[in-house]
Amino acid sequence: MLFCPKGYLRMSEELNSQGNPYAEIIDPAACNACGICFRMCPDVAIEIFDRADESGGEKDASDEQSSRK
Repeated sequence: MLFCPKGYLRMSEELNSQGNPYAEIIDPAACNACGICFRMCPDVAIEIFDRADESGGEKDASDEQSSRK
């Protein structure tokens, strides 16, 4: 996938319920949650979750950016 600077995303070989391939992460442990894929995805189909959040709550790219400042 073009939008991951580390190359951790790819298009799936399987199709979703609408007959389209979907983005999948190759190595979740290696992802640094930079948020580039989230911001660049034209269909807003990528979510970023905070690994440290034990409640399973979602943390989007804007939250990631603000926590780094």
